[in-house]
Amino acid sequence: MSPEQGSQARRPIYSSPEMEIARGYLLIGVFYMHALYGVIGTIGDPMNAPVAGLQMKLLAPNVAAFFFLNGMTSRHLASKPFRNVFRHSLMLLILAMSSHVLAALIDQLLFRTHGSKRAFARALFEPLFLGTGYVNYIGWFLVVLAVARLFVYAFQYSYRIFAVAVAGAAGAIMVGQYFGAADNIYEWRNWPAAVLFMLIGCRMPPAERIPDFVGYAGLPLALVLAWFNTPTLLSQGPCLACNLTFVAQPMVGQYGAAPVYLLQQLAFITFLWWVSGRFPKKLPSRVARYFGRAPLQLLILHGFVLVSLYPLAARGLPRFENGYLFFSVLSSVIVVHVIAFHSLKGLLDRFVILCSKASYILAQLHLMIGRRMFLRAMAVRGEGQ
Repeated sequence: MSPEQGSQARRPIYSSPEMEIARGYLLIGVFYMHALYGVIGTIGDPMNAPVAGLQMKLLAPNVAAFFFLNGMTSRHLASKPFRNVFRHSLMLLILAMSSHVLAALIDQLLFRTHGSKRAFARALFEPLFLGTGYVNYIGWFLVVLAVARLFVYAFQYSYRIFAVAVAGAAGAIMVGQYFGAADNIYEWRNWPAAVLFMLIGCRMPPAERIPDFVGYAGLPLALVLAWFNTPTLLSQGPCLACNLTFVAQPMVGQYGAAPVYLLQQLAFITFLWWVSGRFPKKLPSRVARYFGRAPLQLLILHGFVLVSLYPLAARGLPRFENGYLFFSVLSSVIVVHVIAFHSLKGLLDRFVILCSKASYILAQLHLMIGRRMFLRAMAVRGEGQ
């Protein structure tokens, strides 16, 4: 083994080339799919945008691959002190909330989306309490990842603690729904799929161990399964042209046929992980790796681009599909995010660091209060005996 190969072998998986490439491909896919929503919205009738709709149906379900990748970097999560895991989840929540606030302010200043102060205040503050409905469209992922990491930690640490955590969360959700709480409070409908995919990711083999024939077969299998996956697939059988507007999502009630959705996700992550390690020197992989080196900053930046530049760009889109539209959209979103990231990288890094420091302070405060409450309860119990 050469010194260079030895250094790559010892490199943490979080910063490994294949991980950075895989994250970058997914980020580019997110940029592009959100632009496709703009294409469909500009054309007006989804039936007049069949190519855009088809791409959404085939590609959008694969956003959940982010959870597999996070699972790969969480193989030994339970070996870390709980306060560190809790702090990281708290940081993700703070990032989701603070980026939502900034995005809401940008949206209101640029487009006057809300006609009254009351409507704007509701759009601004309600998601902070409910954990859903973020203006920047990316906050949901940060919230789900924050919660899923805690469940994965519990699963690795103790099956009993995991079972208690699941039962407690399910009970809290049921009680909340009984009293009329928001249907998807803190994006709970995404929790089961996110936790499952992260746990599977913890068991994913290295990219070089995936045979080429398995890697090559992964993408066509994932696309075929995404095409046929509908809520009626298991009851009525496959249909080539049924419910073409259905897009599977990692949400309770949105899987379509759940076994097919799971198989489709496994096929796609296998292909993505294999191709990221198989062709690292190709131009697409090099572009993807540029984005994958700073995924958190790029995701936050994308939320701001979504509420500011995407609506402006949508006004210049044609009201019909043509051969150049999708190539120009894909290349444009890549260039826009490269320029924006290059210009704002310093601010984005400071923003993440600030949220990290805030999470440290809040985590320390929370743990200190919890420890005092526990000691007081034990003291009261001792006095009673």
